[in-house]
Amino acid sequence: MQDQAAFRVFFNEHLNPILREFEQKRRALLLELGVLLSITAGLSIFLIFSDNLAILLFVPILLWAIYAYLTNKIEQHIQAFKPRLIPDILAFMKVDANYSPKGFISKDKFIKSGIFGVDPSFFRGEDMIVGKSGQIRFEICELLVIHPSEAKAKLEKIFDGVFLFTEYSQNCNGRVFLVPKSKWQRNSRGIKNMIRAGATELEKTGNTAFDARFRVFYDQTVNIKNILSARLQENMIKYHDFAKAEVYASFINSDFYLAMHESFDLLDSSLFRSNLSFEKIYGFFRDLQFYLQIVEDIDRS
Repeated sequence: MQDQAAFRVFFNEHLNPILREFEQKRRALLLELGVLLSITAGLSIFLIFSDNLAILLFVPILLWAIYAYLTNKIEQHIQAFKPRLIPDILAFMKVDANYSPKGFISKDKFIKSGIFGVDPSFFRGEDMIVGKSGQIRFEICELLVIHPSEAKAKLEKIFDGVFLFTEYSQNCNGRVFLVPKSKWQRNSRGIKNMIRAGATELEKTGNTAFDARFRVFYDQTVNIKNILSARLQENMIKYHDFAKAEVYASFINSDFYLAMHESFDLLDSSLFRSNLSFEKIYGFFRDLQFYLQIVEDIDRS
């Protein structure tokens, strides 16, 4: 893992010039935004007091054109930010991976994880990173998953956060689910599906810190002591405490899934605040290190 000092050198020498270029474009866009909004306000006032039919027809079209132009310009600026930075950060980390700003893990993989127990009606994502750590393939992305509520006649947010898939180094011959104990009711539908499909709850692992954070459900075909090793338990505690969010995980035969239920918005650009910040970029770098460490830990567990 690269340390902060090494990343700061990389930031100053490589990322800082890119960020300064974006900062100039951001300020120019804000100036353009201010000018066009002033024009829009003037045209709107003129429209209110005008009784000329041609003007009444033309001005709304012009206002719409200004709105469409600004929306497109802002979207282009924001969408260009991460693709300029993330590939370079991955290269600095010496990670064999590709970044796709509009990509996300497939719905089939999400369902196969068995964590949330739904075939969601709304499933969208972004910021997909696909690569290898050693010989282990992994996929990471942000997901937003929405589905009708069981209790109320409305849609509810099932998941909003970072979802990770990787291959496990061994076949556990069944399924193991780890559910955060503090808010397990939030995923009661997933737990019901686990139990209906034959999973049994493990009462205690012997690790007090782990048992305070997670509930464990598993198939009888699984050698639970072999899968839920002391190393894995300590790693899950570490993930839970680092993320400060709800952390779910499942082993499905030789596949491993991990879901962190929090909207991270990885390295999103801001139009109204400067993005020329070492802390912001370093925060993303640390998060990315954290996800890749999970892949390495699972491979060694």
